[in-house]
Formats: sequence, C-alpha cells, structure tokens
Amino acid sequence: MTIDIWGDKPKSQVDPTTVDQEIAALIAAHEADENAHLEVGESLQSHKASEIIDHLAKSIVEDKLDDGAISSRCITTDQLVGKDIRTAEDVGSTVDGVKMVPTGIEMWQDGEKKVDIPVSGDPSFAGNVAVGFLTFSKTVFMTWFESIDGWFQDFGSGVIHALFGGATFEASGTPDEITMIGMQPEMTQSLDFSKNPLFQTRFELQDSDVNNIYFGLGDCTYGDGKYAAFKYSSGHLYAVNSNGSTVASTDLGTLSLYESHLYTVKIISGTSVLFYIDGVLVATHTTYKPTGLNSMFVAFVIYSGSSASVVCACSHMLFVQDL
Repeated sequence: MTIDIWGDKPKSQVDPTTVDQEIAALIAAHEADENAHLEVGESLQSHKASEIIDHLAKSIVEDKLDDGAISSRCITTDQLVGKDIRTAEDVGSTVDGVKMVPTGIEMWQDGEKKVDIPVSGDPSFAGNVAVGFLTFSKTVFMTWFESIDGWFQDFGSGVIHALFGGATFEASGTPDEITMIGMQPEMTQSLDFSKNPLFQTRFELQDSDVNNIYFGLGDCTYGDGKYAAFKYSSGHLYAVNSNGSTVASTDLGTLSLYESHLYTVKIISGTSVLFYIDGVLVATHTTYKPTGLNSMFVAFVIYSGSSASVVCACSHMLFVQDL
C-alpha cells in the first residue's frame, strides 16, 4: 500500500510549490516582519505594555545600558545603603581617589589618607584645609604660651619660662615646693564638667627629679580638688581624676625623658573620663568623676624634688567645652 506524504504535495493544482515549502516560506516571512505580534492583544505588544518584564536574573549587563540611561529616580535606597562606591577599584595607599564604603568615606592622595569620615566617631583631615570663615560652636582657648601674664601663678622659688612656641618649667630644688600656672575663669566663664570639657597639650619630661607633676583639667593644684589630669610620679605616668574626695587612677607605665607626646583629657559628661596619648585611648574612667563648676580651667603643677632644674616643657595648650 502506498502512503502519500502530505508535505510533498503541491499546494494547489496551479502552483507546484509543495506544502512544506509554503509553510517554510510563510515562517520566514513572519520572522522577517518587524511588526509581527505588535497588534493589541498580541504577544509582543503585551510584553511591551507589561508593568514587569520578566527576564532571567542578572541577564541585563552593563554594555546594554546607555550612559545616563538610569536616573537617580530609579535607584532605591536598598541599592545604595551599605554599598561600596569609589573612583577607582583599588583606592588606598597605592591608588589616589575617593571611596565610600560601609565604614565611612576616605580620600587618598600620594599614599596618605587625607580625609577619614567614619560612620561613628570624629572625622580626621590631613594636609591643608581651606576655609572661608571659621565659626566656633564651642568655647575654645588655645595658647602657645606667648605670655603667662593672664595666668594664675604660684612659683615659690621655681621659674616658668614663657618662650616662643611653648614654655618650660624649672623646679626650685626645695622638696615639695610648688611651681605652677593655672588658667582661671573670668567673670562670665568657668570650667563646667557637665559641658564635655577637653584639655590637650604637648608635653616633654626633661628631669625625673620631681615628686609629682600634674597637667590637665580643673583644680589639680594641690592634688585634692576636682580634676581630670595626667600625673607623673616615681618614674610612672598615671591617668587620674577626682570628685573632690576620692581619686581614680590608672598606671600607664614609665615615662622616658625627652620624649614629646600629645596628651588629651576628654570628659563625656555623666559617663566617663577619657585619656589619650598621641591620639590613642589609653584609659577610661567611669568612677569618681568631677562634677559641677570649677575655679580653674586647666593647671600645670610641679612638686619639686631635691634639685633645681628644668623639669618639663609644653609646646601648646588647648581647652574646649560646650557653650
């Protein structure tokens, strides 16, 4: 029995084109028609009009997008928050540029971090900072000891030398005699321990033949007032603070001669007293904190040992507190 193949038959008595050939031709014409399926209700028109065009995840790649094709209006916070945005892939010690990462914002130039703005904590800036006008939002006193005429002074037979860019303190040689200067408040100002006061100085020990040295915030003149300060005694440096009756103290180890360091005392009102050396936190005290107002902003105090000599030097003093 002969089986006829339908697709091999001509499509009509007047056209020898086979059915298969005709179907293939119609498919080819349909594929070549750029307007195919664009009528209302047809597949491409529905795809174009759909609110959500479904594709495989990550199927749209960068080279398919024109520059500026995506505006900020189309970017959600989920696409920005906690992401890594930078001007170059390897911004850091070997590549100049700016990067915003989950930990903060950094700007690097010539192998140095010029700007560091952390998510929490104080920002830091290296190099030159250009400003048009500077307004202080806190009470700020800064001196390089150009003169000590306005300071409270108690020398005994010791001497304090106000020099260009700093001061030196010369002990008397009479054991336990005080050589000190202190910054006392004027009529409208006073040290207020509730206003987050900060003290900073660059200090260098030059002779260890002393009984005690205090330098810091408040009335540490005789070691029995309300204060927060660094203390040198018997070869060791201490972080100390007092509420007027009890002293909190942390031994910070030995202090070498002729080593200049930046010392900072910062009081977080009602919480803690922080002590820094060269920007590094070395002690935190949460007990026996000084409170209230004080008759002395800052003080530098030496209790003499057995020899008369230049004991220490300071290059500057900074005091800051809230208004």
